[in-house]
Amino acid sequence: MKNIVKGLYNGILDPENTIYKDNGYQTLNERIINLVEKIKNENNEEMFEDVAKLIEISTELNAIETEIAFNHGFKYGARLMMEIISE
Repeated sequence: MKNIVKGLYNGILDPENTIYKDNGYQTLNERIINLVEKIKNENNEEMFEDVAKLIEISTELNAIETEIAFNHGFKYGARLMMEIISE
C-alpha cells in the first residue's frame, strides 16, 4: 500500500501516460489530425475555426467524463476492498 501511495504522490503512477501509449488511442488521434488537416486545406478559414472550436469543446467534455469515471471507479474499488476486508 505504501508503494502505491508514494507512487501516486511522486507522480510515478501516471495513468494519463498509459492512455497515450495505447495503440488504439494513437490510431484514433492520428485519424483526427488527418481529418482536421484535410478540412483546413479543403475549406474556408471560418469553417476550420468552427471545427477547431468543436474539437476543443469535445476535448473539454471528454476530460470531465474521464474524471467522473475515474472518481466513480476509484470509489467502487475502495468500497469493494472494504467489503472484502469486512467479510
